[in-house]
Amino acid sequence: TEYTVYMKPISSITNAVTSITVDNVKSSDSNTISSVERQILDITESLSAGDATENEMSKLTGALDNCNSLKERINETASEIIRLTDSINGYNIGKVTSDDKADIEKLIEDIDKLLGGDNLTDAERDVVEALRETAGALLDRIEAARAAAENDKIKAVDGITKDNVKLDDKKPLEASKKALQGALSDFGDNYTEKEKSDLEIKLKNVKEALIAIENAEKAADEINRLPSVDDVKLSDRDEVERVKKNIGSLTENEKTMLGEEAIGKVNALSERINELAKNADRDDIPKTGE
Repeated sequence: TEYTVYMKPISSITNAVTSITVDNVKSSDSNTISSVERQILDITESLSAGDATENEMSKLTGALDNCNSLKERINETASEIIRLTDSINGYNIGKVTSDDKADIEKLIEDIDKLLGGDNLTDAERDVVEALRETAGALLDRIEAARAAAENDKIKAVDGITKDNVKLDDKKPLEASKKALQGALSDFGDNYTEKEKSDLEIKLKNVKEALIAIENAEKAADEINRLPSVDDVKLSDRDEVERVKKNIGSLTENEKTMLGEEAIGKVNALSERINELAKNADRDDIPKTGE
């Protein structure tokens, strides 16, 4: 009967894809699926009305639908690989920033989902695993940039400015300056505009604080080179006045770092020179009867 003629080939054809499901179908199964699909279509097209029972037609339609579902999953997997590849390769590791972190983490979730399934060939799995490594490297770069910006040496001088810096802050400030310059040099393009601006402002404050210390130290060195009040001479006047003028140009905090004792010494020297000058003037006045 027609029943016997058609049922045997249908059964033998569909057996080729019996073990293939949407959960394990791979691109390497494409030829097998296409072959089964073509054979089913050939059988369907060759049937005349009444050649197959409703149950037989249902099996043919079901087998064809299964082939379509399998092909659809293959196409979805291929499209997903392309999407993930384009997305990951769209990032530049030298310019990736914290703004990209959430999107990259989502891509990694999608990659892990793909790797956790059974729809990849060995070659495709290698490709996707490589994407996973690249995505991980991007996140590592973002984390390294964050860690550099939040270095303890940078945090140690938070709040220090040229207006409140102390001489004891010099070493921590120098360490912070080096850390900030390193972060901007190594990861400059891995920061958002705001993050980079914040680091640049911190570096500016650190440099200004160090300059304030330098000004105070320079003034202190100049004062130390001046003679004592007992040894000062009129010939020291220009140098004493120069140092006194420099002190006058210091900020209030720089004067605080310099200290009252050092400033007092210069004032005392200035007063002593004025006394010496007055005495010299009196000596130059001719005495009566001379």
